[in-house]
Amino acid sequence: MKTEAPLLTDEAFTKISELVYRRVGIVLTPQKRSLVLARLQSVLREHGFVNFEDYLKFLNNDASGRALNTFINRISTNHTFFNREAPHFEFLKKVALPQLTESAGRHSRLRLWSAGCSSGEEPNQMAMELVEVLGETAAAEKAAILATDISTAALNRAQIGIYDRENVQHLPYAYRLKYFLPVDENNFQIKPALQRLILFKRLNLVRSHFPFKKQFHVVFCRNVMIYFDQETRASLIAKFYRYLAPGGYLMLGHSESIPPGNRYFKYVRPAIYRKEE
Repeated sequence: MKTEAPLLTDEAFTKISELVYRRVGIVLTPQKRSLVLARLQSVLREHGFVNFEDYLKFLNNDASGRALNTFINRISTNHTFFNREAPHFEFLKKVALPQLTESAGRHSRLRLWSAGCSSGEEPNQMAMELVEVLGETAAAEKAAILATDISTAALNRAQIGIYDRENVQHLPYAYRLKYFLPVDENNFQIKPALQRLILFKRLNLVRSHFPFKKQFHVVFCRNVMIYFDQETRASLIAKFYRYLAPGGYLMLGHSESIPPGNRYFKYVRPAIYRKEE
């Protein structure tokens, strides 16, 4: 006998929306109600809950944090692909990295951050551009990439570094040959030398401060702030300013922007900003 799907009441959806906003800053509008229902139904079935009210009690009473982690993994969106918004990577390779390498000096280490790295395509392509500019040996000695996300499920996929043929085909053919190893006829793995340039960590972008001792020279945070409200966006932009080195670059998604007249960043190109030196 088929069991009926749990009912997501107005009150339960409101409480779920408040929890998501409070913990990770994501705004769930009423239009997202069907998405929430679809993504959480299987979680309720797995744990034997007959309604969302009991599931919410379980979330709030789980001291281990594992239930909330599962909840965030299911509710967060992690759709991306290689070479997404390609002009950013072209700018990184031809303008930002040569410029920053020259200004940083011989003994300085370039630090790049992919904030909201999802399944790893973005930081891996950042690593490719580092190798293109510096060479493999110098990149390993003079640069490092931090890749963070709120979703442990996305981070696990990123650390494995296996991508299907359709995803990899977004990259130039030379990059596909140079930076991937075939797993089978449909899947390819990032080469170890590239993976060693990247450190993957879980990080909540809405926390009051970040645990960084040094500043970054480049920050990619693309298509993340579209899920935040204006107050959360403003707070995040201020934190990026704090953790960017003078002359460093901030890359946003093309549907995102920093308001004109802001005191933090200078507009460079669409969705590319620079911290004044």
